[in-house]
Amino acid sequence: MSYPALVSDAGHGGYDAGAIGVNGLRESSVTLQFSLRFAHWFKELTVGVVKQTREVDTYVGLSDRARIANTLGVPLISWHCNAYNKSANGVEAFTSPGETNSDPLATAMLEAYINENPDVAQRFDLSDGDPDKESRFTVLTKTNKEAVLFELGFIDSPKDHKFLSDYKWIDRNAKVQASVIAEYFGFTFIPENPAETYSIEQRLRRLEKLHPEMNS
Repeated sequence: MSYPALVSDAGHGGYDAGAIGVNGLRESSVTLQFSLRFAHWFKELTVGVVKQTREVDTYVGLSDRARIANTLGVPLISWHCNAYNKSANGVEAFTSPGETNSDPLATAMLEAYINENPDVAQRFDLSDGDPDKESRFTVLTKTNKEAVLFELGFIDSPKDHKFLSDYKWIDRNAKVQASVIAEYFGFTFIPENPAETYSIEQRLRRLEKLHPEMNS
């Protein structure tokens, strides 16, 4: 379960705004900001490589998102926000149906999220022994490696809107998720000792030479 990289997918984008929340907050804007900060922290904390499905407000087809991960042969994390008539709130994670390798990853992400945000509602499905829910979302069923669709909160909920519209919350939680996902997949963390920085840079350059498609 060791990979040279992973894919961070900001849900929706372009003409597809996704869910519209309080004060017109667009799901596509929240997910893009979260994915950008996630990629930033992943690169700051580890020698791992993150490939983003989009870095601007543009639309990427659902199958294309999965194809990016499959071309690289790596896992995909798809960031989303939920909405339900202002009557629901909380965090959810989805994996494809059945018992898969994605289940423990989703569990680790949910546990890290709840530890960081203990006051957020836990919308878990524990009927099969783990907290993730199951769905046949395209990015889950068409991705060959581990794939998790992570709902950060309900964008139309006044309660969840407070943090989904807060840059500091997004930055802090993106860092938490970058750390737990990197640890889960065994990515090498950059040591705090500056004296070791040069060897880390050497290893990163070697990784880029071995996997030139990461820079494309």
